Amino acid sequence: MKRHVLWARLGSGWRQGLLWLWLGFTMGCASLSTFQTPATLEKGKAAIGFGASGVNGSIPAILEASGRVGLGRQTDAGVKVTIPGTITGDLKWQWYRSPGLQAAFDVAVSYFNSSENGEDFKSGAVMPALLVGNRHWYAGGRLVFFSSEGTFNFFGSRDFQVSTTFPGLFFGLALGNRLQFMPEVNVYFSTGDSQGALLHYGIGVRYGL
Repeated sequence: MKRHVLWARLGSGWRQGLLWLWLGFTMGCASLSTFQTPATLEKGKAAIGFGASGVNGSIPAILEASGRVGLGRQTDAGVKVTIPGTITGDLKWQWYRSPGLQAAFDVAVSYFNSSENGEDFKSGAVMPALLVGNRHWYAGGRLVFFSSEGTFNFFGSRDFQVSTTFPGLFFGLALGNRLQFMPEVNVYFSTGDSQGALLHYGIGVRYGL
């Protein structure tokens, strides 16, 4: 069956419902965690981190490892790798700083590619975000531009292609100084006919080198 045919035969409500289910069960294909404050590293400084996150209590936790480096001018960059294999890079710029409050823009790009048993999956996401807080707490919003395509073996081989945009909110703590423990909650919202929210939560550890 040609790409889009199966998808086009479904009504918009069913498409959004299936898409939301897809995002829940394949959250590892686009990294949806935050695990960072609006603070940026000084030029030449670096940090490493590890985390685990999941959705709604019914999906196995996604494990991740990350690293960040300061670039100067209130800017730093990071790379994150998850199991099952999503790679995410981001660039963060802190545009406001006072003794008690900081704010930053962050833009992340995520990519996933898998091929196994005749099933192929590719997905990508661009995720701009606004963060506020300080060294010990963070909150903000994110917009996810998500796209996925591939072939799955479900009642025969089927091609699919999905693109969508959905917003999210997040809140987390950064407990400690050089070594920080970071519990957080992210909530993502469906923008289609099928209304709903995807609760994404986790805990991370970050260490400044």
